Amino acid sequence: MVKVFSISREESTIESGEAEALRIAIYSQDGFGLGHMQRTCSIAWEIYRLRAEASILTFSDSQLGQFFPISPHHDYIKLPSIAKDSPGNWQATHLSMSFPEILHLRKQLISNVLLNYAPDIFLVDHMPHGAMGELLPALEVIKHSRIHTQVVLGLRDILDSPEVTIKRWHVEGAYDAIERYYARILVFGMQNVYDVVKKYQIPENDARKVFYCGYVTNLSTASNALNIRDRYLANQSIDARLIVVMAGGGADAYAMMSTLIDALPKVLEDQQCILAVITGPFMPAELIDELSRRATQLPIHMRSI
Repeated sequence: MVKVFSISREESTIESGEAEALRIAIYSQDGFGLGHMQRTCSIAWEIYRLRAEASILTFSDSQLGQFFPISPHHDYIKLPSIAKDSPGNWQATHLSMSFPEILHLRKQLISNVLLNYAPDIFLVDHMPHGAMGELLPALEVIKHSRIHTQVVLGLRDILDSPEVTIKRWHVEGAYDAIERYYARILVFGMQNVYDVVKKYQIPENDARKVFYCGYVTNLSTASNALNIRDRYLANQSIDARLIVVMAGGGADAYAMMSTLIDALPKVLEDQQCILAVITGPFMPAELIDELSRRATQLPIHMRSI
């Protein structure tokens, strides 16, 4: 149990004489990519559209900080960055500290901030227990505190192969955390596309908490698709096709992009096309340079993001 000092919402309201707006906290573990950060920002913008007075505080360890434009009344707590080597294995990416030290530090930060911020809703993105169980102390504190926070789990539909997800959830206590702490499970997907209850063997009692929200998209950019196609396919024949390749942050995207560049001459024998390669902010500079050099003689547009 983490010991923290907390001023309750009731005490704060009495002292200030003002009613408090809705408070939301979001845990978004995404140390080496862009997808979770993008979805978190999109959700925050939609909350702002529906409840403009709401405050949103995000816990994030992304090295990119506030990479995407954030909505009004949205701020974030930067946790020390960690990255996953393989399922269940993590390491610090910057600080010269052991992982147990980093994990303890992150637990303390999350628990202290949550209890003092006192959110009405705590939305946890895709990891019921947090990275290596780091949310469990905070969830336990919330459960036995007076802040009356509703804890909600947000899941993209495909987390990993079902076998890997089920194994990790059992080992790390995710199923127990869902049963003990979570009031609702929001799935960012559709049941007829991917049934997470069946795929991840969510127990019957917890399956009742599941609600499918549909896919989270940024509708404000949908109208740009034709303009983007026109820009890339300018002066090309009507039969030309646009191929776009990206892989989130790009840290592990080199092999895929290299293979596509090698394959493009063969593709061009049968189909005229333009290839747009978006390497991402985490691909090492020397690998981006190497891909760019090989792309110079081909109809390829290189972008870092």
